[in-house]
Amino acid sequence: MKAKMMALGLIIASLTIGFSTEVFAKEPPVAKLVQIEGEVEYSRNGKNWTPVRRTKYLFPGYMIRTGEDSSGKLISQATGDSQDLGPNSEIQVAVDGVKLINGKLSEPEEESNSLFQSL
Repeated sequence: MKAKMMALGLIIASLTIGFSTEVFAKEPPVAKLVQIEGEVEYSRNGKNWTPVRRTKYLFPGYMIRTGEDSSGKLISQATGDSQDLGPNSEIQVAVDGVKLINGKLSEPEEESNSLFQSL
């Protein structure tokens, strides 16, 4: 009986540790994509593209592309700075920030809008 209880305790401990390390292993979002205009899509693998219809948190490895007459605004989660993403552009999200692949991405600017200003 004592061996069964010990085995059950080890199984529960293993599962708890396994689940907790999986939660902590995920990277936080690098940026947030807002003010989406026109055709804006994201991909996690560069092959399957999905339309972005509302605010989207961007994680390392994501790719974003905009169509003709399309745009969006990126807000850095680390600094709060914003960048405008222009039409016909493509970016790659990395742990240390957003990298322009082609097209137009403005220089980072201090975001002046607060939650209270947007209400």
